[in-house]
Amino acid sequence: MLIVDDAQWLDPSSWEALAFIGRRLESEPLLLLAGVREGELARTRLTRAGLPELRIEPLSHEDAAAMLQHLAPDLRPDLRSRVLAESAGNPLGLVELASVAVRQGERGLPPGSLPLPTRLERAYRAMLDDLPAPTRNLLTLAAFNDGDSLDEVLRAGQGALADIQPAVETGLIEVDEAFRVRFRHPLLRSAVRQAAEVAQRAQAHEALAGAVREPDRKVWHRASATLAVDSALAAELDRVAARARQRGALAIAAAAWERAAQLAEPGPHRAGWLVAAAAAAAEQGDPVTLQRLLHSVNEQEMRAIDRTQLAWLRETYLSSGWTGASRLGASIEIAERMRRDGDTGMALDMLSAISMRSTWSNPDAGIRREFIATAERMEVSPLDPRLVSILAMVDPVERGAVALERMGQLVTRLGINPAHLFLLGTGAANVGAMNLSASFLADAVIGLCGRAAWAS
Repeated sequence: MLIVDDAQWLDPSSWEALAFIGRRLESEPLLLLAGVREGELARTRLTRAGLPELRIEPLSHEDAAAMLQHLAPDLRPDLRSRVLAESAGNPLGLVELASVAVRQGERGLPPGSLPLPTRLERAYRAMLDDLPAPTRNLLTLAAFNDGDSLDEVLRAGQGALADIQPAVETGLIEVDEAFRVRFRHPLLRSAVRQAAEVAQRAQAHEALAGAVREPDRKVWHRASATLAVDSALAAELDRVAARARQRGALAIAAAAWERAAQLAEPGPHRAGWLVAAAAAAAEQGDPVTLQRLLHSVNEQEMRAIDRTQLAWLRETYLSSGWTGASRLGASIEIAERMRRDGDTGMALDMLSAISMRSTWSNPDAGIRREFIATAERMEVSPLDPRLVSILAMVDPVERGAVALERMGQLVTRLGINPAHLFLLGTGAANVGAMNLSASFLADAVIGLCGRAAWAS
């Protein structure tokens, strides 16, 4: 048996000699196995050689999940999803990333890609080292870019189409007819990012900030390239985060507010941005990030309104009294303080977030009336989806008809935040309007799937 691994790296003469031998072994007691990574060059060579081909496909999602269950049966659901997404059916990736997630999971993992273990990093880095320097530079830019435009990468790297071609030929990336760049495997993207030194990462973000045209993305790359305190840039990131939260991109909002706090001078703005990031992480369903951010807040720097929101987050997400109705009164009181302090939106967000708790806690009539009265004192439109969902979730018997009537007006309205559509769908289900619920939830899924996810 003759085994040749990574045969795509062979020089043309060696490949031709190997193919010549392979075509003449059909009747001999000999076997030639050549491992080839998928790519334009490999496909051309295989077509010309005329040798039998066995494609090794990634594991299916079901098989990958079963393998991960065997490797790490006690892995938290959020980490399990990240390992499955990052490994994308690569068995070695599953083995190695599962080990990383098990070791670091309790301490929390950074957002974005999972850190590659040494074995995987070496395997992928060897593929990068043989590329020309201009190609490696463009790959680094593509790995840190939050979009997939080849034009952005070429402008950021001041490169030409010919410079990216070696990466296409070796199968590291694909470029489609619309000139969109896609790494052949998520682990390759992670490997390129991890191989970049600190200075290279900063330079890549600085170059991308000059190449992208969307204002929010430009701010994000500038912030990622900045090492010193920059209060003006922090304020820009605050506005980026607020817009991201408004359109339901909670992960982006949390990341932008946390980065704003890192760039800010000590003081109330920094503390407030950390609390805002924690609130976005909580709404996103990221308990590890939530706890990490809450523990990093300096309460002595805080404004009264931020201290109120911090009290709500601790009461709602860190309190041991989540089940039962005994602590609902404290949450309602916090929301009322927010309203009096002038932050109606935050107060209503809080009440809608804990309305599910009310549903499962079965509070008495007095708590229900107080909950509804507090929500209706908010200076918002009667058709605000958060208020409508609160009516349906907290008091479906007495206020269900009112909620249904308002939902009927909202079901045809365009431009509703996907997160608010989810609230409406949940509220409709709680009053038994399943068809209405399905309509809201279907629109929520469409909206959520269309969100940008550039904070990486």
